[in-house]
Amino acid sequence: MQAERLLVKVRALEADQCQTVAAERVVHDCARYVAQVAIATGDLRAQLAGNSAGLDAVQALQAGADAYQQNSCDASDAPVPTCTQALNAMRTALPRVETGLTTK
Repeated sequence: MQAERLLVKVRALEADQCQTVAAERVVHDCARYVAQVAIATGDLRAQLAGNSAGLDAVQALQAGADAYQQNSCDASDAPVPTCTQALNAMRTALPRVETGLTTK
């Protein structure tokens, strides 16, 4: 049941504009998305225990969320290249997390 709930959450995040629209266009508008990613990582880590590829993806997801939050990327004067890199790290990791959930 937990895996199904997390899969729904991951797929909802994948449909978010912060995942689908060019990062440079939405990078300062993704605080809610990043907060949801950060909240989900603990449950994802627990669910993917024993799945090294899945755990690596969760770690990359968490690192992207941390970088976004630490650089205050939701602020209009935040460094676009750094924030875009953080957002792209999450964008790349999220499909890998989904794969981990569906192949566990």
